[in-house]
Amino acid sequence: MKVFETSREGNLLTEVSDFETSEPTTIISIDRNTSKQTLVGFGAAFTEASAYLMNELGTENRREIIEAYFSEQGSNYSLMRTHMNSCDFSLTNYSYSPVEG
Repeated sequence: MKVFETSREGNLLTEVSDFETSEPTTIISIDRNTSKQTLVGFGAAFTEASAYLMNELGTENRREIIEAYFSEQGSNYSLMRTHMNSCDFSLTNYSYSPVEG
């Protein structure tokens, strides 16, 4: 297992070599002969704030972020979710279907 740390002390995604935990090690076993749920993929949220910030970056930085999310060398995400209406990561408050009352 690799552990990376970002902290106020100045670590920016710095690999931590001597990570210790008081919790017991968790072991996940996969039984390929038993199927209870189907894994569709992995992903993240794509919010208005993240779209705004990515748009403020240069083309090369945007490309690096997209590769970090979707490439096999990165997180290899295959799914993204977004919000309907405004959310806590929106630049303003809005609704596509306002209801009076």
